Amino acid sequence: MTFWSPRGPREDAIHGRQQPNRTKLAAVTLSLVLTYLVLAMTSFSHHEVVSGNEQLIQKDQDFIFIAVVSSRETLASRVKYIRQSWAAQRSPNIVVRYFVGDGIESKLELAQQAGIQDPSDLVIMSGIADNEYPPVYKNTNMLRYALQTMIQLEKENSTWDFEYFMKVDDDTFVNTPALIAFLHIQETLGNTREPSIWGRRGYGLPEQRQDLRSAGMDRPYCMGGPGYIMTRDVLDTLATGVKDCVEVMKKSDYKAVLWHSDVIIGVCATKLIGTYCQGNGNGTQGGSEKTNGSFLQITDRYQLSNILKYGDILGIVALHPFKNGEQMFFLQNSLDRRREMDGNGTA
Repeated sequence: MTFWSPRGPREDAIHGRQQPNRTKLAAVTLSLVLTYLVLAMTSFSHHEVVSGNEQLIQKDQDFIFIAVVSSRETLASRVKYIRQSWAAQRSPNIVVRYFVGDGIESKLELAQQAGIQDPSDLVIMSGIADNEYPPVYKNTNMLRYALQTMIQLEKENSTWDFEYFMKVDDDTFVNTPALIAFLHIQETLGNTREPSIWGRRGYGLPEQRQDLRSAGMDRPYCMGGPGYIMTRDVLDTLATGVKDCVEVMKKSDYKAVLWHSDVIIGVCATKLIGTYCQGNGNGTQGGSEKTNGSFLQITDRYQLSNILKYGDILGIVALHPFKNGEQMFFLQNSLDRRREMDGNGTA
């Protein structure tokens, strides 16, 4: 049995969604390409967020909540670079919060160390071990804390209504204009009318796949490194139901291959909601490579260099990992130059 807690009139939620007309789809695709170019070429000044400027938000904008999972050990160094690179250029409808586990330092002390001016941007998950590895309880409990934070923000700001949730690590770079464009495409194609998760598809190591299938993982999960995006209804259900699901996985004969937070969240999403890591949003295998190309796992510096030279860098939603903050600045500067060149018609 699957469970789903919808947040609106989505009658075609899990089954029965009609396939789009191909002619109309072609016209829509052309329109989306033009829309994306406009979004991608928007300069820094259009995306900088200034505290208290909620009035700049348009009523028809979808709100996106990004949870950056960090640790007390890496918060001061990595979050500083995030705040000075991609988080500084997000549009006002994107809200970023930083999550750490329990520990000795107070929220104010941690915020000061990381240069976070508003301590409310930092969420301390009480009772959750900060140095857990693999961080199964940390990342699954983060879903609950994130939902609570979103609900509180919605109560405090009447115009805020979060439709999407994104989880990333503190060494992930998020290209926020591409994130907005990606979700806009999913909405236009009708893929957000059902509970959905997008990210880089994972299937486990080849030698583990048979055990994973036996454990119930018959669908791909979204890899935690490059991050994943959920529609709000998925988060609503997982935040309350994942705890029991984790305990079931803990007692499984296949715990050795299951005990990774992204795998467990993927398996629980399938069991509780009936959804899994989508390709192009409609569950077809043919679109998986396109989405995988939007969420990149960088294996070496040569791969990143080739992407910057030859790839569609403006269309990439997230890249991981960046252990050195200077690399984040380099990528942000590269994106800014590409947008400026494209805007001037010189690229």
